[in-house]
Amino acid sequence: MSKKLEFINIENKDFINQYFYRYKILENEFENFKNILINYIKDMNKRENKNEDSLVANCLSPFFKKLNFETHIKYKMKGKSEIDLAILKDSDIQVIIEAKKPNDKDFFYAENPNCKALHEAILYYFRIREESNSTIKYIILTDFYKFYIFEAKEFENGFYKNKDFEKLYKSFTNKNSIFDGRTEEFYLEAKKILDLKNFALKGAFIDLNEIIKTDAEYNFKDLKPYFKIFNRDFLLQEFNPNDANQLNKGFYDELLYLLGLCEKVINGKTLIAPSKNSIDKDGTLYYNILQHLPEYKIDKKENSENEIDENALEILIIWINRILFLKLLESSLINFNDDKNLAFLNIDKIQNYNKLNELFFKILAKKSNDNDRKQNNIKDLAYLPYLNSSLFTRSNKEIIEISQLSNLQLEYFKNTQIKDKSGKAKKGKEDWLKMIFEFLNSFDFGANYDNENLLAQKDLINSSVLGLVFEKLNGYKEGSFYTPNFITSYMCKESLDRIVLQKFSENGLNAENLDILQKQILVNVNADFNFRDKAINILEEIRICDPAVGSGHFLVSALNEMIYIYYKLGLINISVSDLKIENDEILIKDREGGNFEYKRPKSQNDNHKIQMEIFNLKKSIIENNLFGADINSNSCEITKLRLWIELLKNSYYLSFDSENYHNLQTLPNIDINIKCGNSLISNIDFGISKDNFLSNLKSRIDKADMFERETLKKEFDDIKKEIPQRFENAKVQSKIYKNASDKTEAKKSKDIYEESILYLIKLFKRTCNEYINFYQGLHDFFYNYGYININNISNEQIKSKLKNYIEYFKFHEFVSFEKNIIREVKEKELSKIKTLMQAYEDFENKKTFEWRFEFPEVLDYEGNFKGFDLIIGNPPYISTLDLSKSNTQAKDIYKKHYPNINGLYDIYLLFILLGLKIKSYNGCFAWIIPNKFLVAKYAKETLDMFIKNNFLGDCIDVSNVNTFENASIYPIIVLGSKKSKFQKFYIERQEDLSVGNLKQREYIDWNRFKTFYDFGLKIQSGLAGFQAHSIIEFLINEKIKNAIPFAVSGNIDRYLINTDEVKYMKKVYKNPYIIPNNAISNDKWNFWCSEKIVIAGMTKILEACYIKKPLAIGVGVYAIYDFKGLNPLLILGVLNSKFMNYVFTNKFQDKHLAGGYLGINKNNLETLPIFEVNSKNKKLEDKIINLVDRIIEGKKSGIDMRELEEEVDRLVYKLYELSEEEIKIIEGKD
Repeated sequence: MSKKLEFINIENKDFINQYFYRYKILENEFENFKNILINYIKDMNKRENKNEDSLVANCLSPFFKKLNFETHIKYKMKGKSEIDLAILKDSDIQVIIEAKKPNDKDFFYAENPNCKALHEAILYYFRIREESNSTIKYIILTDFYKFYIFEAKEFENGFYKNKDFEKLYKSFTNKNSIFDGRTEEFYLEAKKILDLKNFALKGAFIDLNEIIKTDAEYNFKDLKPYFKIFNRDFLLQEFNPNDANQLNKGFYDELLYLLGLCEKVINGKTLIAPSKNSIDKDGTLYYNILQHLPEYKIDKKENSENEIDENALEILIIWINRILFLKLLESSLINFNDDKNLAFLNIDKIQNYNKLNELFFKILAKKSNDNDRKQNNIKDLAYLPYLNSSLFTRSNKEIIEISQLSNLQLEYFKNTQIKDKSGKAKKGKEDWLKMIFEFLNSFDFGANYDNENLLAQKDLINSSVLGLVFEKLNGYKEGSFYTPNFITSYMCKESLDRIVLQKFSENGLNAENLDILQKQILVNVNADFNFRDKAINILEEIRICDPAVGSGHFLVSALNEMIYIYYKLGLINISVSDLKIENDEILIKDREGGNFEYKRPKSQNDNHKIQMEIFNLKKSIIENNLFGADINSNSCEITKLRLWIELLKNSYYLSFDSENYHNLQTLPNIDINIKCGNSLISNIDFGISKDNFLSNLKSRIDKADMFERETLKKEFDDIKKEIPQRFENAKVQSKIYKNASDKTEAKKSKDIYEESILYLIKLFKRTCNEYINFYQGLHDFFYNYGYININNISNEQIKSKLKNYIEYFKFHEFVSFEKNIIREVKEKELSKIKTLMQAYEDFENKKTFEWRFEFPEVLDYEGNFKGFDLIIGNPPYISTLDLSKSNTQAKDIYKKHYPNINGLYDIYLLFILLGLKIKSYNGCFAWIIPNKFLVAKYAKETLDMFIKNNFLGDCIDVSNVNTFENASIYPIIVLGSKKSKFQKFYIERQEDLSVGNLKQREYIDWNRFKTFYDFGLKIQSGLAGFQAHSIIEFLINEKIKNAIPFAVSGNIDRYLINTDEVKYMKKVYKNPYIIPNNAISNDKWNFWCSEKIVIAGMTKILEACYIKKPLAIGVGVYAIYDFKGLNPLLILGVLNSKFMNYVFTNKFQDKHLAGGYLGINKNNLETLPIFEVNSKNKKLEDKIINLVDRIIEGKKSGIDMRELEEEVDRLVYKLYELSEEEIKIIEGKD
């Protein structure tokens, strides 16, 4: 009988998470692993003749223990089975290891996989799963030298969910079956099943025999896969792929240095400013650009420490964008061809700025047959592809060319990543151009070749890391923060899944989820193959917009999520075994289960088809589905760059014949999908249609006199013909431009596109009040006074303007105006027309973003505004108070456009309201915003309106997981659409979002309680912020007369305080004291000397302790010093209880800080609820006081007092008369 079970060996680099595989290995960690492995092999060589149990106990288990694994020998399960070795985590089994002696006939071999070792592992897996254990990650079969490693899902899908094995296990565990618990019978039946049916078992294989050297030379290249596999990050799946997307500080700091920029905290915000080197006129890129700007002067005072020249920064960002893109292109070429000689970003190939400029515009912007490419000085770069993209079209912002830069030198960065041949950091000065090439070559941009040398490893810089760098380069100018991948991915997935289901529902397919929808599509395609095109068309018509696009991260996540949806619904025509999105990357497994990797083909093959299909799908999604706007032009450039980078990842060869030219698919022109402007301000009503407009115009004609009517009628007829043509031009030319591969054709189509939109905007502005009022007012004014009297107006400027507008509106052609009677223009009427004219001019000059026409893709066939299906983003968190400092008119302008918003507010609120305007009727929105939206007074009217109209759906608190780096923000995700149900959730870990582990947050009515303030408890803070520095000179490390101990927030624990080590103002003090001094008032000193309950201010849970003796407390520490007759131990027990901690966590959400830190302040403490003080509660109070006294004494002796603390919690619930339901909410129980 032929063997039916097949083992498919997946290469190690494909089996291991590719981010983890390429993650840099530290030298000390590698050397430690190498020593452990060598010792293991030596132990095995000594003990090879011992029995299996001895080898597990004395070799295998110690090997894993030394690698920081928790192991369990002979792990017992139900029945008599024992797993040879189990790897555990938090007492849960993670890895099953079945071991056989070397050369044992029952061991698993690739050529003979149907063996007892496998049968035993299958039985162990069933028994573990039947114990409701779902934590198993891997199953390992080993003979102590060879290791076959299988993912748990292989056993789950291949055996546990297999009907034959399910039936076998059920019979085996049945007490009345013929098996009678005999495992040998189970193994025999398992062998029969595996022999009778086709099974494919995929896994990895490593063999220590392959690396054993007689001279014990274990090199890095050989050992790297072993290091990765025998690692907690792999076997326990502890590696967080998001780590690969963290900002690489070494990369970012040195890049800033080379650019000539630095981060500065100004007014609490981290901004980008010129670096000291730039100010000192060293050879940075910023200074080099600045000195060549036409308006630059050597003694220019504006070249200050904080002010950045906007022109210089814009040019710098354009150029560094190009250079970074080229670095990624270089990595792709090397990777596609496995040829390091294709590298071109080096001083050998680009010797000066002039050649770099010619690379931009004479190589990458020119087709392969263009004569410019053949010039002698650049023909060595002619192998590089024509990219077409507007990235390599000279921008009108480039008022100088890169070829104009001087050959300035710069000192190597003090912590440079650039190494010499011996591996040491370089020192001295070097030309900037050579230095930037050396710097970029010090990192791995995805060239994907393994380094054979441990010291030659490079940190990986992927597109997500670059996105983070770009966001920081923008300097948080608009109050935005980079949104991490786990947030953007979740928001896109949740929203797009709903939208896709809604869109297909509108087309007759009603499904609860994508799995069901996929089956429905398959049924329809089998019945009518053309239905596939219809399904694709439905997806192509989804419109996604981020109106504060920043670095484009949300659009990148939306792009990837759309690709996954195409794959999930079976609408991608590729032959692969798996496609998933991880860390903003599309990870594809080929048909054999290996990682998909594109190589330059010699002819059409499967991998080429996959690469081509993904590129074209990305291109389609970017062109049809993704749109964005931002007030910052640099943000728009960065967003476009990020989308081009996503396309570059899947660029493919158009021809296979020429080895001398790399003919890659060109990049589309996507710039008209990402537009610069203040997206919050629009003049033209979104609801006004072409018919409305023409109807209004016709109404004016009907009211006009005969002469005017004839002129207006002609204009009406012209407009009626022109509007449909302009709408059509905008739509058609948009598509032509995006796909134009010829620069001349692209310019022509873009010009027509822009002219059409500008025409429509100017035309429809006539419906705005400012236009109508001035038009009618000037009409009447001219009718009354005519030229003869207007000429008598004394103010020449006003007179000239009025005459110009009369001709602009063509009143002189059709208004029957006064011609002969000379009379004085009344001051009141002149003042009125001046006011109307000023309002009109302000209206015309105001920079607006006219959503009504800016994106033709969201207009229907008659040109009516349909809106976007998804509005998504992380809007700026700028208060109008800060905004008014830099732009005094901004608040008034916003007030006009958002009249229901009052007082001081953050402008994220305006974006939420904008989202309602620009989304389609059935559209969704997804925002990440401060939690102030739920609690701030300025947001109440908007929040109430959202809830009342069922716009607001899930609201998810994500503040506990450090969503924003270095930002004092307490963020929430809000999702909504028409007919939403408002629900509040929170997460405790990042992965909770991806697996849908949202915990529902319920609330308790606090209004029934009086407060600490109502009762009269007195609270005071420690040092004020301005006093922090002034007391340093009075802190001492010894006790002297009149000095009292000093403590800060970090010294305070629940019930105890410890001043052995006090960290204050970057110094560490041992048992510090403070001596009386003039910096501290007598009142403050007396407060410090009184008995008090001290409360930590910077903490994740309330921590308080009772102090009878004098104690000075620092900034951010608070104390209750007047107890109003209550026993201080009773108040202390309440403050440290679960109930009060819950109150603080939930009642004061808007005051909390990122990372789950409570926003403790005097006002919040004063508004804490107080229990009812009466004789009825006396016994409860006494019990709490007694328990608290015992807890304090126990903690002083280091005794665990958790049981008594839990008893206090229960008594506090009773003291506050909480219901069972309220207690369940606090305890987190359903």
